[in-house]
This record gives sequence, C-alpha cells and structure tokens, in this order.
Amino acid sequence: MIIFLFGRPWSGKTQVGQKLAKILGSTFRDGDDWYTEEEKDKITRNEFNWDDSRKFFSRLNEELKMQQCGGRMLVISGQGIFLRQYRQELKDTFGDNIFLVYLRVPKEITIVRAMQPRTYGGKEHFYGSAQYVKEVDEFEEEGVYDFRVENLGSSEQAAQNIVRGITKHYRKIGR
Repeated sequence: MIIFLFGRPWSGKTQVGQKLAKILGSTFRDGDDWYTEEEKDKITRNEFNWDDSRKFFSRLNEELKMQQCGGRMLVISGQGIFLRQYRQELKDTFGDNIFLVYLRVPKEITIVRAMQPRTYGGKEHFYGSAQYVKEVDEFEEEGVYDFRVENLGSSEQAAQNIVRGITKHYRKIGR
C-alpha cells in the first residue's frame, strides 16, 4: 500500500511523513527526491511550467508503480499532486492500494512558514518563498483524497490521526 501525503507547501508533509513511516515501520520517500536537477533549477528560477509539472507527475506515477511491486508499505510526501486531476489519476491507477492524505493547513499559516529559511539535505532548499508565492493559489484544495488531517499541532499528533484514518477506512472497505 502507498500512503501519499499532499498539501500546500509548508504544510508539514515531510515531518508528518517521516513520523508516520516510523510509527508504521515502513519506508518514507520525499516526493522532492524525484525532481531532476534541471527541474529543481527551473523551480528555483520560477520557470517550471505546466508541461514540466505533467512530466514530473508522469515520472512519479511510474516510480510508484515500480515501488508497489515490492509489496511493502510506502509513505510518500509531496506537493506534486496539487491538482485534483493528478490525484484522480493516482486513484484510477492504484485504487484501494493508495491512500491519499490531505494535510490541511490554512493558507495564512503556510505563508508565515514560507518566509522562514528552509534546508534540504544540509543546504538551502530549491523551493523557496518566491516559488511559494507563485504557486500558493494553484493548489486545488477540494476534491480527491481519502482522508483530511488538520495539521495545526505536532507532526506526531497528525501522524497518529492518519493511522486512525487509515484503520477506519480499511475497515470500511473490508480489508
């Protein structure tokens, strides 16, 4: 099963995803790891466009198909599925083998967080506040997801809420 956390930039996807994977004893992958260096450069320069987004999503989708073959649980975080259309494609492809978790944080809070420096792998993250300003209103909040978590407390609390949501969901569909 794939558990995919998504939300606006600075909604806490990485921290919650890492906690969730630890609780579940599963593997965590950050969706940012699938960007190429060229794509990261384009994002940094605010030149990443809809065609680039579609290419990234297609590559992500193929990677998820390969990861699923291993039969293990995988927790992924990323904003690469910020469009409803992308989330629907994942549901169409993976059905009940993917659990989409929307980490909801009010836009006003993410704006404050976006103004703080962000690092990734010990260096400045390629996605900074300038990119956030460009994309903040492109995120499609409503729509396709299995569970929504208000991520206003600790990442540990959000991860525990997700575990409860997964358990309830899979009882409902008879798994």
